[in-house]
Amino acid sequence: MVGLFISLEEQLAKVRRWNAARGWGFSEEEFSAVNVTPTGEQSLDRVELLVPISRDTANPTDLCWVFDELSAIAAAELSASRSSSVTMEPAHLRRHPLGVEYSRGIHRVTLRLRAYHDPENGRTLAWVYEQASSAGQKLVGVEGLSAAGHFTEWVKAWNGSSVPCPDLPGLQYRFDSSDGSEAAWCRAPSLRWWPESGEFDVSAYGVRHRFYSFGAPEVLRES
Repeated sequence: MVGLFISLEEQLAKVRRWNAARGWGFSEEEFSAVNVTPTGEQSLDRVELLVPISRDTANPTDLCWVFDELSAIAAAELSASRSSSVTMEPAHLRRHPLGVEYSRGIHRVTLRLRAYHDPENGRTLAWVYEQASSAGQKLVGVEGLSAAGHFTEWVKAWNGSSVPCPDLPGLQYRFDSSDGSEAAWCRAPSLRWWPESGEFDVSAYGVRHRFYSFGAPEVLRES
């Protein structure tokens, strides 16, 4: 769809600005190494994205740091307040096995933003995980927050029909940190935009809840 996405070159300029404002410490050498040559048109089915990973996400604490940083940036880019029921601590938030683990750096990825969106029949994330696992697919986690920071017009277009809101199925969430069972990790973060209140909302819903207005974006390529 026209106007929802910005170029890789424009994204790199944003990452430079964020890096300076938030003290991530990316060097000019790291910026110069980023390939901003496009390989096709930007669309909901194939969008090229720069994901600034300021800390190694293999470390649970640093994964939560990156999640917090990128969600704060998305809200700021939207001139919005951030509403969140997600506790950004390792006891509550972790990477799903189908999510991508990133080393520190500026990563270029390709996403399918409207993957697993069925506005007529709905779908559960439990079903998405079965399908993605069988197909050997990777699912979006912190990449979705970076996309929201870069593509503010995409966020404002979330209507649940032609442009789905995104789940972040590459991550897992649990409310009760005292429950040590695997079954407790039964939720995944999701994003919404509330234009009336000017809120960028980060929530977490059960993987067996049937959603009609959400997609489960897929990582098509990572670097």
